[in-house]
Amino acid sequence: MAYGSVHIPSGCTSKIGNALGAMTDLGVLKGDANIEITYDKVRVLGSKAEVLKDFIKNMAANASFELYQLHLPNIEKLLEGAAEVINTPGTLQEDVEQQIAVGIWLYDKFVPFENQNGAGTKPTVNLVTASLDTELTLTLTSVLAGDKVTINGLVFTAHADTTTPANREFDISGTDSQDATELATCINHATYGVPGLTATPAAEVVTLTVDTPLVTGLSAYASSATIAIDGELELDTDYFVMKDQDGIWGIYIIDSATITTESQIITLLTDYTPAASKTLKMGTKSAELTPKIVEFSKTINGKIFRARLWAATNEEGLTFAFPDSAGEEPASIPVVRKGGLDSSKAEGEQLIEIYDEIGLTM
Repeated sequence: MAYGSVHIPSGCTSKIGNALGAMTDLGVLKGDANIEITYDKVRVLGSKAEVLKDFIKNMAANASFELYQLHLPNIEKLLEGAAEVINTPGTLQEDVEQQIAVGIWLYDKFVPFENQNGAGTKPTVNLVTASLDTELTLTLTSVLAGDKVTINGLVFTAHADTTTPANREFDISGTDSQDATELATCINHATYGVPGLTATPAAEVVTLTVDTPLVTGLSAYASSATIAIDGELELDTDYFVMKDQDGIWGIYIIDSATITTESQIITLLTDYTPAASKTLKMGTKSAELTPKIVEFSKTINGKIFRARLWAATNEEGLTFAFPDSAGEEPASIPVVRKGGLDSSKAEGEQLIEIYDEIGLTM
């Protein structure tokens, strides 16, 4: 007789989705993909131990596979309801603060910037200050409504005629000296001011000092030349910006006339444009997983063999591996999906469908 339906090794395509018209290819798999159908067998015996009836209940199906392609949106689909992918475009980030704590930096030691340009180019350094040796002064000259000054990450905005600490707005309707006093009032406010700093006005100048130098850093950056800032460290005099052998940009601080001790916090303000990125986030006390269709299929000579679980959810967590550099296998994630029943389908069709056009004769 002829023998048919012999399936030669050919690999398969794995897909997942909420509907047949919107399935996502999960990409290259490692090794085999498997579907296991299980059930509980029940045997009813008579009074003489004769078999009256055999039947099954609790039919279930599991799909197991291992992903080579660790595409975060696909991983999100595996745990939809408990995971979220956030897409972040590579857009310019301005005046981003970085504080380098005591003991992290030392004279003549390279310290990398926390934030790097996605293109590998040098970030723009707007400001470098030291908490102990440096005392920042803000000089106000004909400040205009809407001009801003950022102090330790908090933004204070000039207002035409009103000081409102809750909004961090200071009145500029008076003289430069009066404007400086209004700004200092906002900076020193117990609730909406800058923690750890004291602002002292004198004529048109506001002097910022750190209350506890080894605890609080000090940085300021203005949106307009109407608020001039003095007291920052000087490039190529107090510090250098350089790139290490791995292409990472950072700062190199020297023992200059200004930097007289290593016992202080260094504060940086930089502009950078990160690479576009995707971030997968998970973590909640409880979450309801969304059942999805799981499909394995292969095509040989235009003919299809396909298996579909109609309502499968992840049975296990996910293990992210970081292979050793001496290893030969790329990273992969094992996945086990447990098939439930799709109540929208007819009785007897709710768990799995296996479709076959391949009937190889050998």
